[in-house]
Amino acid sequence: MARNATVIFDFDGTLANSVDLMFRLYNDHAEQFGYIPMKKEEFPEIRRMGYSKAMRLKKVKLRMLPKIIMTLGREMRI
Repeated sequence: MARNATVIFDFDGTLANSVDLMFRLYNDHAEQFGYIPMKKEEFPEIRRMGYSKAMRLKKVKLRMLPKIIMTLGREMRI
């Protein structure tokens, strides 16, 4: 019997409060992926602006997003 994998994205912390962990991982990998680190005090504003604007502001390249997600997701499981 085949098992289907399910991925749940909880970007707003509804299911688990993982904001601090994601914030740290995002900044830990900024140099590796070439985007601008985030300061704690700017996080609430960035969170409200939506993905497209936030990605432009922080220079997150759309083509790198799958690799970023895989890397951060792997580290969340450690």
